[in-house]
Amino acid sequence: MIEVKLNGSKVGSGTAIDFEPGFGVTHDGHTATITSPVLTADVDVTRAELLAMYTTPVEIVPAVAGKTIMVDSVDFILIDVDGIKYVAGGVVGVQYKNTANGAGQLVHDDIAATIFTNQMATEHTKREPIDLDAIDIADLQGVGLYLSNKTAVFQIGTSTAQVVVRYHLVD
Repeated sequence: MIEVKLNGSKVGSGTAIDFEPGFGVTHDGHTATITSPVLTADVDVTRAELLAMYTTPVEIVPAVAGKTIMVDSVDFILIDVDGIKYVAGGVVGVQYKNTANGAGQLVHDDIAATIFTNQMATEHTKREPIDLDAIDIADLQGVGLYLSNKTAVFQIGTSTAQVVVRYHLVD
C-alpha cells in the first residue's frame, strides 16, 4: 500500500499517489520514483469512437517508455447532442492496454452502461482508482490508457464524451 495525500494531507492508503516529483514510493515490493507532477489528459471522444470502442478502444493517455501511469482520478462526461440514447453495450471503463472488449486492467470501478442507455441529459461521473495491489506493477510499465466497454457494442446513440484523467508517471 501507498500513503495517499490530497493537497498535502493524508487521506488514506491505496495505490493512488499525490506527491511531488522525485519522491520515492514502495509498492508491491517495487520501489518507484514519481517523475512528473500531476498531469491531465482531456480527450474528446466522438460518437463514432463510442460506437466502436468495444472492438477498437480509444487512446486516452499514450504509453511512455519506461514509465508507469498511476491514475489519481477519472472524470467521464457523456454529452447529450440530440436526445437519442445508446442501445445495448456494456459497462465502460478506462483500462491499461489496447485490449478489445474491455478486457484490459481497469483503473477504476465500472461505469454502468445505463449512463448511456438511460441518458436524459449530459451525464457526469467521477471515478477514483481501484486498488492495484494484486497486480504486478511492472506489467503496467510502458503501457497506455484506453477507453473501452464490455459485453457488446453500443448502438444508435448520438452523444459524444469527454474523458479527463489525472495521473502521475512513475519509474
